Amino acid sequence: MEIDSVLARGSKHRYNYTMKILMPYISRFGDDSSIFNKESVAGGIELFGRLVYENLDNVIPLEISPQDQKDRKVTKMIVDAVIRHKPDIILTNYNYATTTINIWKYIRIPILWINHITPGAITTMEHMRIISEFLPRQPILGFVSKYQFSGYQERLEKKYPEVKIDNLRFFNSCFCYDKGIEPNNEKPIYDVCTIGRMNRVKDPFWLLKKMKKTDKVCTVFTSKNIYDPKDKQYFEDNAEFHDVLQCDLPHAQVMEELSKSRAYMSTCAFESWGITALEALEQGVPLLIRASKGKHASMDISPSPDYYRLIDNKTTDEQIDQYLKEFDAIDKNDIIIDTLNKHSKEKWVSNLIESLETTIKTYTK
Repeated sequence: MEIDSVLARGSKHRYNYTMKILMPYISRFGDDSSIFNKESVAGGIELFGRLVYENLDNVIPLEISPQDQKDRKVTKMIVDAVIRHKPDIILTNYNYATTTINIWKYIRIPILWINHITPGAITTMEHMRIISEFLPRQPILGFVSKYQFSGYQERLEKKYPEVKIDNLRFFNSCFCYDKGIEPNNEKPIYDVCTIGRMNRVKDPFWLLKKMKKTDKVCTVFTSKNIYDPKDKQYFEDNAEFHDVLQCDLPHAQVMEELSKSRAYMSTCAFESWGITALEALEQGVPLLIRASKGKHASMDISPSPDYYRLIDNKTTDEQIDQYLKEFDAIDKNDIIIDTLNKHSKEKWVSNLIESLETTIKTYTK
């Protein structure tokens, strides 16, 4: 099937095509995970799925609950939806056999699989097994950053040296607003802020621990919508910082507050991409990136190395103070314009449409 992916300026989503896309999504955070929730963002996969639904035509969302997963209904739900809606392709954002290779046990259909997860956990071994079975039938495989992919590549070369990814695609987790954002030129009220789900891996409290002995004004935008018992314990263990948390604000309000900060700190050292880093740059706010071994996925998000500094546990208070002074000398409007040019919606949609098109063409029944 041929897809017309030429820009159509007068259309609602700027692209005209006829293909139907089935997109399963897992409501792992309840209502916050909903494709239709525009008030809050639970995570990167949730935001990516929402943007796909809002900016591409003919997307059929299929909600899968955690209970459906426990009841082992996922593959059947997807197959039933394929039979009912007759989509041309499935777009999956999950590293499960149930949302990828198991579907082919019952029905033949192209699948664009985009891996959003950073390697490292024991589940990575299962991801690699699925990849080894997926590629012979569907040679395109998607990742969200070169940093993320390099981790998988190292492990694949050791465990599955025969597996070669010949058609690798990268997909940014999100894009900038169409018209850009006016810089907030008022005096900042925060020195450093961060945004992070109350999660021990995201580790939003790291900012407050790092800046504890300074006179800097810091805040954390987060949510008390906590599902994992270990994350609840993480929240309780850091009770001394609860007074500076700003919880469960609408996304638009978080962005407004973010614009009032001198810098944004990315506290998770192992991000696969870094949506909040892009949101900060889009507001003209430069980045302090907590990096592991001098590398981080968000480095590639920034249009210039001038707009970020890498930090770690050894970074001193004096160094951070110097970085903030260097950031103060940068014109916020330059950050916004450069970021918008690099991460436009048009580029994001064009890449996704072309990849869906090629996935259909290269699928082997």
